[in-house]
Amino acid sequence: DGVYVQYPTGHRDTVETATARAVRTGISQASAHIQLARMEEMDVDLVIVSSHLGARPSHYVWQGKVYSRSGASGKYPDFVSSTGYGSVTGLCGANCRHNFSPYFEGMENPFDQYDSEENQKQYELEQRQRTLERRIRNTKRETMNWKNAADSATDPALKSQFTAEYERKAALLQKQNKAYNDFCESTGQKKRS
Repeated sequence: DGVYVQYPTGHRDTVETATARAVRTGISQASAHIQLARMEEMDVDLVIVSSHLGARPSHYVWQGKVYSRSGASGKYPDFVSSTGYGSVTGLCGANCRHNFSPYFEGMENPFDQYDSEENQKQYELEQRQRTLERRIRNTKRETMNWKNAADSATDPALKSQFTAEYERKAALLQKQNKAYNDFCESTGQKKRS
């Protein structure tokens, strides 16, 4: 079955997923800490947050906008309370792809403002893609385990049983890979290995 990480919330992830999320989130948070330290040194209060199509619905509402770090600006909303910065579900939290940088009054906002329907459609496509990728990883893990079991079995009946299960899983993996490739091609999603 493989090795899993069990979180205090009860959520369970494979080691690969937990590691990838931890690395992505750690890099994002380290970058954010450096950015805030530079802004503090430069006495810059205004922050602009990046935007991208397919943002989580909870992130869509605050992406691509300007905020005040101190919350003292009468013109711009408070950075932390608006974006949830510092929380696991907010800006630079778990798996968040947003970042932020200093903003100076009068600068043009370089970030696209996406239509909410367009954003939601892209979000749903990405969620479907992630589901297909998870299925492929799980089947790949099972396929490798059945192959290892068949290769190491000494009893001919057991070896035959394990080989048959391996071949069944290998055929399923081929179907899943084809479905994934077809999905990416028909929707224009970028394939991830």
